[in-house]
Amino acid sequence: RTVHKEAPPDNGGMAAVAEALGRIGLQSYVAAFDSEGFDDIDFLLGLDRAERATVATATGMDAKPGHAGKWVKFGFGEP
Repeated sequence: RTVHKEAPPDNGGMAAVAEALGRIGLQSYVAAFDSEGFDDIDFLLGLDRAERATVATATGMDAKPGHAGKWVKFGFGEP
């Protein structure tokens, strides 16, 4: 069992993810990102297109191809 002596750095948690999703018009997926454990903005920012496609599927975003396409192509960047 691993015991951490220091708390992980505060990267804003779900609030930072919610803010980033809101900036790109995908705020309706905040609850899905949270329920699937995608609550680390630094992790999400480091994903490549293939990994973002996996997140789109896991969060149900792929039910709306326009939303999924935007997320996969641009991530949290501006289109």
